[in-house]
Amino acid sequence: MLEYGGGNSLDQYIKSKSDGHLSEREAKLIFKQVLDAVKYLHEKNVTHRDIKSENILLNKHLNLKIIDFGFSLVVNQAKKNINSYCGTPTYMAP
Repeated sequence: MLEYGGGNSLDQYIKSKSDGHLSEREAKLIFKQVLDAVKYLHEKNVTHRDIKSENILLNKHLNLKIIDFGFSLVVNQAKKNINSYCGTPTYMAP
């Protein structure tokens, strides 16, 4: 975390933009890193279960770190369904 002491969350970064949008280049860069991070977690049998813009930290070079693993689980690959509720209700589908 120390190397990200001066950074913002992705949510704060988007809100700081004058039009509230990322450029296509920025969006591609960030999206690719999120996909790589999730792939890495899944290879380690970890599921985050609360990925949202507030839980992604960015540094000045737009390199990211995923934070807040409070809802995360280590899942046995043989286990197919998780029956516990978690996450942020405002980010859930109706």
